[in-house]
Parts: sequence; structure tokens; C-alpha cells
Amino acid sequence: MGNVIYSVRREHEDTIFTDDVENLTIWLPNSRFGGLLTVPRFPVPSPNFVDSAFCAPIGSPLLREIARGKNKASVVVSDATRNVPTSSVLPRILEELELGGIKRENIALVVATGVHRPATKQEMKTITGESLWGKVRIQNHDPYTPTLLASIGTTSRGTPVEVNRVVRESDLRIVVGKVEPHEFAGFSGGRKSVLPGVSSERTILINHRPEMVLHPSSTIGVLEGNPISEDMLEAAQMLGIQFCVNLLSDAEGAPFSIFCGDLEKSHSQAVLALKKYIALPLEKRLRIVVTTPGNPLNINLYQSVKAIIAAAPIMERNGVLILYSQCTEGVGSDDMLRPFMMGATFDDIIRYLNENYRIQMDHSLLLCKILQMGLRIILVSRNIDPEIAKRVKLIPANSLDMALEMASELVGGNEKIYFLPCPQRFLPFITEKDPCRESENGSCD
Repeated sequence: MGNVIYSVRREHEDTIFTDDVENLTIWLPNSRFGGLLTVPRFPVPSPNFVDSAFCAPIGSPLLREIARGKNKASVVVSDATRNVPTSSVLPRILEELELGGIKRENIALVVATGVHRPATKQEMKTITGESLWGKVRIQNHDPYTPTLLASIGTTSRGTPVEVNRVVRESDLRIVVGKVEPHEFAGFSGGRKSVLPGVSSERTILINHRPEMVLHPSSTIGVLEGNPISEDMLEAAQMLGIQFCVNLLSDAEGAPFSIFCGDLEKSHSQAVLALKKYIALPLEKRLRIVVTTPGNPLNINLYQSVKAIIAAAPIMERNGVLILYSQCTEGVGSDDMLRPFMMGATFDDIIRYLNENYRIQMDHSLLLCKILQMGLRIILVSRNIDPEIAKRVKLIPANSLDMALEMASELVGGNEKIYFLPCPQRFLPFITEKDPCRESENGSCD
């Protein structure tokens, strides 16, 4: 399945951690190394796994059969922040549509940007693949221009659903996405291609509102009872998605399995299959953890914060989490910064968030929640001004070596150091028994 991206090796009395994404190497004494936390290697796909998936769709006729009698089709594809191997399935999707009688010129690819920046020409080329570049129409979704959007009603949770007009006016609507854990929607893939993927700014804002983001079930790895996920699913059902393609990818982004067919059934089966590979049990909470979001989330701080959100649940409350990330495009969101600029205390920040909430303040909200619990977070990034890091309540460090020294001073010099790259791709959890739950009366008096 390719080269190992994150690795450790021993040389005499030292352990050496290497990250090929960030081109980083760190040395530390064997006595301080706690472990490299990751899952066993993902399965090797069968040579015909793409054909097998499209020949046996879940809860759905063949795509070519669905296409018969239809004139226009739209295929909703993910943007660069999702690292979805769309080009591995796109040729088969187009083949199925053409076998069903839809002409190539009547097929549109719509990049599900949500409120992210538009995909660049090179990113679009990666989405289509070299063989299809220039041979199929592809365009960015625009969540801001009313004339490019269509209103289709309101969900039972009060979210007005406004979606991309090209997608809405198609006779056949297909979504393509990658299934992996999501910080508050439970899992990506499936219905997320519609909301937030091709929805208006207003629709996304209301779906991502504070009371939804802070709901106890709006968390990583949880779908049942998750109000955000259920609202997204309802919006996708209102739009009418006739075929869904869910990809599972390994740590390097290569697909190893596909679940396609009915929007809800195919996504559910993809989630169940993925959980078998990404469970990461830990015996106890950790005090020092080094993490990084990897590619493509290292594009900016807004996306990199997902690694913090994913790693925080396995940390001691007074522990230290070290995040290193290139953040090649800087912070990536003025809205994420704004609440921290408007208040000095967490109470001030939360008050501003509640009164002036914008979509990309979701990570500000979750970051505040984590920091309020006492976790110290050190940031190592040459593209984030140290003063900006301090403003968002992070501790800046010029290097990973410096960050490790700072962490040791904060929690004690002999504490073990654990490396947990790309925690957002896994489901880490603590297996130790909770003494409070084990007691007869359920208390810890």
C-alpha cells in the first residue's frame, strides 16, 4: 500500500520519529518514548473492487438503470480539503451514465466546497484525473449568490435548505465522498455532500449553530441521535440523491473499499466497515501527546484544529497536546479568529460566539470547550504568527524540540511522550474501567 508516512526507529539509546508529510525528524531518549499510536495496516483492495461495488449497489438498482430516461446528471464531488480519490471512480460513474443514455455534455461535476474557498484549476484536475481533464464539465459550488441557489423547503429542525441550482435542476443527482470520522457530524461521506457540500451559507450556518455543535451527541464517531448528522440527512433526502458513492481510504489516501447505492444504506454499511479498521484502544489517558493533521488538513489552522478535537478526548485534563502543522495557507479563516480578538476570557469569547456566530466559528467553539477543561496546547507552525497563536489561547513554539521541552516543564520531566499523527482518521478511546461507574452507587465520594 505504499510507503510508511509516520515511523519510528531505534538507534542505541534514542528513538527517532519521522514524518514524511512535514519532512520532520525528532530524536528523544528511549526512556521518554511512550509509543507511536496508530492502527494496523488497512486491507489491500481486490483488483476489481471498483467494478464489484458498481455491479452490486446497496439497496439500489444499477446506476445505468437509474440513468435511463433521464437527460441531465450532476455528480457532486469533494474539494481539496477532503483528499477524496474521486478520480478512481469517476470513469466508472461516467460510463454508467452514458450506458444509461445520458450524454457526456449533459453531465456536470459540482465541487462541494461548502463555504471553503473555490477549488483551483490544479485541484479540479486532480479531482477528474488526467484522463478526464477537459472532457467533462466541472464547476465550483457558490454558497453566497442567491441566483445560483434554489430553496427546497425547511427541515424538521428548522434549517432552511437552499442548494446549488445546477444540482437541484438535474434529473439525476449523484454524490461521491470519503467516509471518515468527523468532529461533530459523526462521520463524513454520504449526506454531507449536500449539507454542507452544496448548500448555501445560510443553510450551513443554521445547521452548524452553537446549540447543535455543542449537543452531547454531536461528536466524532456518533451518528445515532446526532442532530447535525440527522439534519444533514434530512436535507439530502429533500433534495433527492439517487445514487451515493462512499469511498474508504488508507492512511495514504488510496481507496481500499467502496460502498455505493442508496444514500443512507450505503453510508451506514461504509461506516460499519470502517469502524473495524480505525478503532484505536488505549489503556489510559495520556499527559503528553504530539499530533499533526497530515495532508490535506495541514493546509491551514482552521483545518488543523481537527487534530486537536480528535485527540483531546484521550488526554488528561491537565495534559499537554503538541500540534505541529505547516498551515501553508495560514489561519484559513478570519471568522475563526474573530471571537478570540473580541474577548480576553473564555466567558467573553463564548458570549461573542453566541451573539455573533458565523459558520467557521465552529472550531473556535470546540477549541474553547477543550481549553476550558484545562488541556494545554502547544502549536508549532512557521506559517502562524506567534501572537496569533497566543490570541487563540495556544502556546507557540519555534520547533518541535522546543515544544517537547516546554511540555516536559509543564507536566514533569520524566513523563512519557506519545505520537498520534492524524487522530481525526481514527477512533481512539480509553479502555480502562471508570472507578465511579464500577462502584455500587455510581459515586466517587
